[in-house]
Amino acid sequence: MEKAHRNLVRWAIDQGYTVEVWGEDEFQDYRGTDFGEAVENIEACDGGTIYLNNADGETVAWFSYVFDWDQNPDEIINDWGINEVSGAWDKHYTGESLSPVVEDDIDYDDPDLGHYGCQNFPNCDLYGCGG
Repeated sequence: MEKAHRNLVRWAIDQGYTVEVWGEDEFQDYRGTDFGEAVENIEACDGGTIYLNNADGETVAWFSYVFDWDQNPDEIINDWGINEVSGAWDKHYTGESLSPVVEDDIDYDDPDLGHYGCQNFPNCDLYGCGG
């Protein structure tokens, strides 16, 4: 299977989005629609954020990524905002539909409360949750 960050960039460009890469979340390293340039800038940092922008320049989705030594898989898109665009990519990448978190299912005493968003994304492995 193609690595998630590469699949995301290819899918985003095919959908007509402009890709913005912020390495280490400090500086904009790339903005455009060139697959090779976007991936090169993503892979140049240990982590950062990938933003997808529409034709008006408005950010429509964001995806956080981390490359970590000896990590399995060796790259992870570890978090993203839940919306139609991110859901469409996730469905494209995994072939599965999302099942939104239901308020009644949330255990407010759970120490991982802030992590509930990713449980719906099968390729998320933040903190080893496995999605």
